[in-house]
Amino acid sequence: MRYSDLQALVLHVRPYRESSGMVQFFTREHGRIVGVIKGMHRGRNPVVVQPFTLGTLSCTGREGLVTVTQFDATQRLQFEGDALSAGFYVLELLNRSLAERQSEPEIFDASVEVLRILQTTPKLAHCLRRFEMVLLSQLGYAFDYQHDAHNGAPIDPDRQYQCVPESGFVAADDSCQGIAGVTLLAIGARQFDDPGVLKTARRLNQLALRPLIGAAPLISRSLYTGNPRG
Repeated sequence: MRYSDLQALVLHVRPYRESSGMVQFFTREHGRIVGVIKGMHRGRNPVVVQPFTLGTLSCTGREGLVTVTQFDATQRLQFEGDALSAGFYVLELLNRSLAERQSEPEIFDASVEVLRILQTTPKLAHCLRRFEMVLLSQLGYAFDYQHDAHNGAPIDPDRQYQCVPESGFVAADDSCQGIAGVTLLAIGARQFDDPGVLKTARRLNQLALRPLIGAAPLISRSLYTGNPRG
């Protein structure tokens, strides 16, 4: 099968055999594709393909590895400091959560948008939480922040709730300290100006992402230096 002029984002690159490279692409039309670029490290003018590069991809192959016949870069996104670790976090989430050849055009558009915003915004964490929620929603793993998972009643801002993994939120007994309903509603509306809401959103998103990406630590998290921007 031949693919031509796919919109593509480079997620990861590593050497393959003597002179080739194995590249993880996320394409808008056909999802994540793993391709081999032959002769990538050969000669005086090696092919330069790096993560965060946007371009058009043409390749051939049916299942598994495809052969890249052409990749024309149109833009390489640039990051500094903690924005770089935030960008790698986005790429790593995509690499670990998306099945090969799983078309997800909405996620592709959201990925390109968040990476462009991360280049300049001081609110890195806000952007990452919103992107995580788009990813979870499109893949069917998002929590319902509007309704009680037990009886479908609207979340009461004045009540406390317990999180039931892979189900949602249920009203807690009066004696239990859970998550305030007002916090859940704020997360559902993606309003993260309150530091407590932002912190809770991070924890809940990580819990929701675990079935998708597994329990192994994300390498990109080790790059974070602790700058308040993140």
